Amino acid sequence: METDNPMDSWLGFFYHVAKKRVLVIGGGRVAERRVKKLVDSGAVPELVSPNLTSDLYRLWQTGHIVWKMRRFVKGDLFSEIDLVVIATSDHTVNEQIATQAKALGILCARADDPLRGDIVFPASMRAGMIRIEVSTSGASPALSAGIRDWLKQELPEIIEALAEWQRDVRAVLLRQGIAPGPILKRFSSPEWIRTVATDRSAFEREICAVEETYSLVLPRPRP
Repeated sequence: METDNPMDSWLGFFYHVAKKRVLVIGGGRVAERRVKKLVDSGAVPELVSPNLTSDLYRLWQTGHIVWKMRRFVKGDLFSEIDLVVIATSDHTVNEQIATQAKALGILCARADDPLRGDIVFPASMRAGMIRIEVSTSGASPALSAGIRDWLKQELPEIIEALAEWQRDVRAVLLRQGIAPGPILKRFSSPEWIRTVATDRSAFEREICAVEETYSLVLPRPRP
């Protein structure tokens, strides 16, 4: 079904980049933001650019990226590349690289025209094990970043500990042959999260209630 929102035909998911071969074309501020996300996710991207920002240069010095100090040439793209990130200021060059990537079956992310690529970089944040990605369907990257920052401020401090605790509890329940879904749902509602954000004793009371009901011992959240 066609809609007015170009992102309605896009599927949001996480892409494992740690062992992928990632090529980034460009060395400016836009490339820097994308490279930092890639490095934070475990990738060691290869950069092709005559120049680098100071932050990218430091990443190169510390071995977090591979740098080819020149302009892009057609031979830089080949079938073993898993993802190419295009972040130059030349729209014509970007178009040529994107066309070549498509012909080779390489996933492509375009900074100049994100919706013409295969992958977009949303505004993102981490809180321990929690990842939140925000997109405005290309309407306003600034608004995406603003929403992300607002969410970061609104999340209670306990949320990181809650995610780690639920991971541990889930493992205990599975070992006991108990379906974790119904139990963890008790600890996941917005109302309950708001309660324990200001009253940690409510957390302990609820854990004790579950232990009594199911006759088991659960781990406790970290302080």
